Amino acid sequence: MIIDQKKAKKILLEGGNVIIPTETVYGLAGSINCPNSIETIYRLKNRPKQNPLIIHFANLKQVLECVEDVPESFYRLAKFFWPGPLTMVLQGRNNLNHAITAGLKTVAVRIPAHLETLKLIEETGPLVAPSANISGRPSSTKIKHIENDFGKNFPILEGTEPICGLESTIIGWIDNKWVFLRHGVISLQEIERFLGENINHSDLQICPGTKFRHYSPEAKIFYSNEMFFKADAIVGYENRSYLSKKPFYSLGRDDDPKKIAYRLFDLFRRFDEDCLKNVWIDIKLPNEGLYITIIERILKASYTDSSNFESNVL
Repeated sequence: MIIDQKKAKKILLEGGNVIIPTETVYGLAGSINCPNSIETIYRLKNRPKQNPLIIHFANLKQVLECVEDVPESFYRLAKFFWPGPLTMVLQGRNNLNHAITAGLKTVAVRIPAHLETLKLIEETGPLVAPSANISGRPSSTKIKHIENDFGKNFPILEGTEPICGLESTIIGWIDNKWVFLRHGVISLQEIERFLGENINHSDLQICPGTKFRHYSPEAKIFYSNEMFFKADAIVGYENRSYLSKKPFYSLGRDDDPKKIAYRLFDLFRRFDEDCLKNVWIDIKLPNEGLYITIIERILKASYTDSSNFESNVL
């Protein structure tokens, strides 16, 4: 159910929940000042309570009211990448609801690049907004995805659909250095070039999308060569040839990672709509930039052993 800014503001300030569009994916939003709405998010998504939430802000002033002890480089990153698909994990203030932080001392924050949602957050104050999907399932990038998960009567803020199709990149300021926590729209290499330093990967479970299985359709996804002829359908690229008469699902051209990213979760949803049981996906892609995030999302949704996936990338 599409609603306008006025209606969305009323619902959120009264402790309800609204689905909001961002440039990455749709988010299931609630006010950080309404504990019941935060609890409802966990319940509706069937989300593990140990999985912290990202807070979305309209401006830097709002962010600084929720974090402390930020480094100088945070301001440079914020100025360059915000509004945009970068989430930063920082020291949180003590007054934050523990349901948001999963009891951690850190909090994940970002300013989304979406006009209608920014206007709403200016009116309501900061909103927690994990992806609008049942936990573990593909993130919602279209209204029909939301309706499949939450029904046609759930309120959705009027605005343009997500244009990225994948979630934000997450880095964290831990022990006086930046660490890389989750692949996303912005590549690690881009952040490193901007900062002029290398950033190490971290196994810390302090942000969404790292601790639990994510992005999986009901259909089983495989990428190993031995499953190519056993699968019900083939997923690949328009400019490649596949010797198979099975149904073919296109991710676009292999030289257009933005289109591949935009189509990925929508295709995951289509597998289930078309009642597919086993799907083979071509992951022979360059091991760089946005391609790395695409491969990582496929691996997280896959039933193939991902320990040897390096042999499948170019």
